[in-house]
Amino acid sequence: MDAQGAEFDLTKRVNSEFFKGNQLNLSRALINILSNAARYSSDHKKVTLSVIEKEDFLTFTVWNNGPAFTKEALESADNLFYTENKGRSNKHYGIGLSFAQAVAKKHHGKLVLQNPPTGGATVSLSIKK
Repeated sequence: MDAQGAEFDLTKRVNSEFFKGNQLNLSRALINILSNAARYSSDHKKVTLSVIEKEDFLTFTVWNNGPAFTKEALESADNLFYTENKGRSNKHYGIGLSFAQAVAKKHHGKLVLQNPPTGGATVSLSIKK
């Protein structure tokens, strides 16, 4: 994870510590999302992760203080091999958010990308407990 110099905050509002699912895949999906958030943050990298339990779902929301998603990214970022940086020097292959989307679906949830009105970019991964 390219988190050098990044400031991370965690907010957790859950009643239980358990869910039915693949912990390894969920961990990998969250690492992909957090890594992207740190990579695309502004110079003073700030990333927050909130975990909220509501009814039968756990929602992991990652926000960064980087630029908002482009319209193309909002529509395509969870497609396999999608990347906004199409240059040859790009060391990323556009697999991370697609993998996170697959993990969400496997756990009867969803992946949502948003541009909050306060700025930055947000990725939320919801899974059924």
